[in-house]
Amino acid sequence: MLEEGGRHGLLYERIPGVSMLAMIQSSPYRILRYAREMAWLHWSIHRCSTTKLPRQKDRLEQAINDSKELLGEKTKLICEFMDTLPTGNWVCHGDFHPDNILMTNHQSIAIDWTNASIGDPMCDVARTSLMLLSPFNPPGTPRTMEPLLCLFKRILNRAYLNEYCRSSNIKADSMNSWILPVAAARLQEGIPGEQEWLLHLINHRLQNM
Repeated sequence: MLEEGGRHGLLYERIPGVSMLAMIQSSPYRILRYAREMAWLHWSIHRCSTTKLPRQKDRLEQAINDSKELLGEKTKLICEFMDTLPTGNWVCHGDFHPDNILMTNHQSIAIDWTNASIGDPMCDVARTSLMLLSPFNPPGTPRTMEPLLCLFKRILNRAYLNEYCRSSNIKADSMNSWILPVAAARLQEGIPGEQEWLLHLINHRLQNM
């Protein structure tokens, strides 16, 4: 952070590169390679710890409460369940997806850290997985392309999760526990086409608790 002329601002490093999303779109046949790269980068972030970032659960609880109009009496149940999940001081990006990864000539770099927090890495992985599987498609996407995009998303998500679990030696079951609170928190973002999908996920998880 800096101050210039009585005004506060943020100084960013300029990174010459192309987003991983753009790389996937231009070379979809390399999707497995990008999924592995994505998993390695995410795991490298999660190996860092600090005490100087907001608490992950605090942010989730606020977002879940902001969705109370949609969740109703489920709000309290979800927050109580979240309290039983692990905490920690591990760095979590909070918005980790291919469009927030820049590919340079030598490495991949995560950008857009405004949602960073400290907590359980598997919560961060659960959010990434939900974003990868989201039914949202960019405006103007032809209907005939939607089934193919859905398939690519599933392939990317599965390869990412498999590589992350292999690299970290963590079982996917640890991530599955976080789907309920992460899905509830994501409701408040109002992503087009996601509300019905997220509510279905939430109801299914609550029924099986």
